[in-house]
Amino acid sequence: MECVKDARFSFIINGKASRWITAANGFRQGCPFSPYLYILCSQLFSLAMAQDGQDLGIQISKRSQNISHLLYADDVLIFSHATKNLANKLRSIVTNFCNWTSLKVNNAKSQIIFSKSMERTEKSQVNRILNFRTVNELQYLGVQLLLRKPMRADFQFLIDNVLHKLNSWGGKCLSLAGKLLLVKASLLSLPNFSSTHNMVPKKVLLEIDKCCRDFIWNKRNGKKEIHYVAWNTLCKSTDKGGRNLHSVVDRAGPLKARLTWRMIQEPESLLSRVVTTKNGNDVWNIKNKRNTSVAGKVLTEGARYLKPLLRWRIANGRSIDVVNDVWLLDKSFSEWPIMADCLGL
Repeated sequence: MECVKDARFSFIINGKASRWITAANGFRQGCPFSPYLYILCSQLFSLAMAQDGQDLGIQISKRSQNISHLLYADDVLIFSHATKNLANKLRSIVTNFCNWTSLKVNNAKSQIIFSKSMERTEKSQVNRILNFRTVNELQYLGVQLLLRKPMRADFQFLIDNVLHKLNSWGGKCLSLAGKLLLVKASLLSLPNFSSTHNMVPKKVLLEIDKCCRDFIWNKRNGKKEIHYVAWNTLCKSTDKGGRNLHSVVDRAGPLKARLTWRMIQEPESLLSRVVTTKNGNDVWNIKNKRNTSVAGKVLTEGARYLKPLLRWRIANGRSIDVVNDVWLLDKSFSEWPIMADCLGL
């Protein structure tokens, strides 16, 4: 542990090395020991939450397990009902953890988001104990966490990123092949992460497609020109006369299918256990309701795009819906034009 305790740093300031500074706490960026130290510390925090924070956490449904916190890298997301007693208990757990590990909470970066049903006095009491900044929305691992339905303004940054790239390329003399390469490699990949984990409004995705079309055909001075080839044709493969581009609107659904497939393949994961206890094991026939969460809509849309690509491998047949599942050829019985009454089977 000497290489961890006795770490010293020197900074280059105006071309000269500063005096040596001894690290007092925290992890070293780039140190091969840092990931292992973080795993040990995160395990210690999880044990402390399990032992002393049994009253903390929330349940997605009555049958689902209690979720108190999520850990990834150096970010911690804690869930709890907002009361003075629970806030004091959480502060005690965090304080003890900091004393054990010599780590400190960055209050400037720490945020707290309250439910809309809470009174202002209750919010101020909890916030006074935790000393965190109150926000209406926050980001965790690049995903926006909202207590309302996502709107176009929440994803305006995607359009702004596209326009920023277009402005940087506007003064360059680019060939048609160069524009196609930039659109394919850069612009069309910008909304992939947001489209995978959130319900990006269709108007935002259509605007990104429009920006790509205009960049390909318009002049450098912004003068509009004729679009000689339809966008749908450019999005086809080269053997069908296209240029292997893709529409971000058409790709949003298949991107979500990866999350649904991961949930199915990992039934012991936290995501799978929470979803199945709330909606059941039949993820294929879940219907979105008015109060369905964004996460639920992401998974159901992914299942809608994933279902036509899957086929059942027959074993004992207990998990198969004979009428609605695809287990014979390429269609379910309910879609085949047969003379029998499928619903009566």
